[in-house]
Amino acid sequence: MYKKFTFLFILIFFIISNATFSYARTIVYKGLSTQYGIEMFENENGNKENFFKFQFKPNFNIGKLRLGLDLTYYLDSDGDIHQDNWNGDTSWINKINFIEYGNKRSNRFWRIGFLEDVTLGNGTIVRNYSNKTRYPEKPKKTGFFIRAKNDFDDGFEFLVNDVDSAKLIATRGYIVPYDDVQIGISYAVERDPDSNDLTGDELTFYGIDFSTLVFKHFSKDIRLYEDYVKINNYGDSFTTGLEYDSGFRAKFLIEFTSFDSDYITAYFNNEYEIEKNRKYSDLLYFASRGRSSVRAIHIRGSYNLIDIARFEFWYQEYDSYEIQPELRMKVNILKGKIPGLTASIEYTNKDADLSDFSLNKDSKNVYITTKIDFDTKKGSILSLENKRIINEQGKPEHILSFSTGLKF
Repeated sequence: MYKKFTFLFILIFFIISNATFSYARTIVYKGLSTQYGIEMFENENGNKENFFKFQFKPNFNIGKLRLGLDLTYYLDSDGDIHQDNWNGDTSWINKINFIEYGNKRSNRFWRIGFLEDVTLGNGTIVRNYSNKTRYPEKPKKTGFFIRAKNDFDDGFEFLVNDVDSAKLIATRGYIVPYDDVQIGISYAVERDPDSNDLTGDELTFYGIDFSTLVFKHFSKDIRLYEDYVKINNYGDSFTTGLEYDSGFRAKFLIEFTSFDSDYITAYFNNEYEIEKNRKYSDLLYFASRGRSSVRAIHIRGSYNLIDIARFEFWYQEYDSYEIQPELRMKVNILKGKIPGLTASIEYTNKDADLSDFSLNKDSKNVYITTKIDFDTKKGSILSLENKRIINEQGKPEHILSFSTGLKF
């Protein structure tokens, strides 16, 4: 039922979107890149596998629609095609890198394909979600996300993690009854939280939120919000947040949450696809021990340094010794400031101790991703990515990718 509903929903919006730009169907070729190189995967047993990668990525504009294909193939040491490369009746959909209309700041935006940094509302249920964290180690997910609003700023958001399986569906609708006041309701369902279709387990989330601007001066503003979220058959949470936006350089947020012990804040986050089994196990564990009250403080901020680099900081601490504090830091070297170079380093520690801080790079609670891309004026490309993640068994895995190619 969920899959049929999802495909019907997507089809309707394709029809609506096509109706809006049927006057401009000229296909504009926007360039392509070809890359080849070696990727190394280290599995939970510490064994390393090398794969030869060949990648062909053309991009097109069709009217206001943007289309990107990802024709990437991985060959193992025996010459066999790896994982999701044309090995099933629906594998063609995995070759879509993205189909996108609009942009995230426009009144209507939707995207099919890889999803990154998707947040619904204030992020109390879905925060910074990504469906590509296990790719290419695991088969690719082709997600769907839409955000739309009318001239009165009423609107909705809708997310499907993978249109082929539709195991995660989340949506939020909101209205603006008065200037600078917003009221929203949210719903999310995870149809397979334990990654076992035979158990028939399901998680359902309900939420309501309210926000208002308490200060506004030119591009600077301060926003206050309140959120209530309930996991059906489990606990609930109340969140109060205060967010400051300078309009360009800096953003800062402080958030206070009170929740039942059989509840997990921001359940669908950017590590969800990696940690879903562990999250569900934790939820069952705390539910079996009886309910108690937990409080948390969440602080995050970002700063744009003279358009050279962007720094991001995220920290969450709990008053329960059974839930470890979390720390995230990210640095982006902004494209164009160093000609041809784009780089980022992202660090996440699921058991951070700020009183005795160290990177602790070998911990089973640490994720690190480093990306470096160099694009010369003549169109040659060099790309390096190194990822350290923690798999479903709680063991570290390393994915190293180096490639080079041409951009036309």
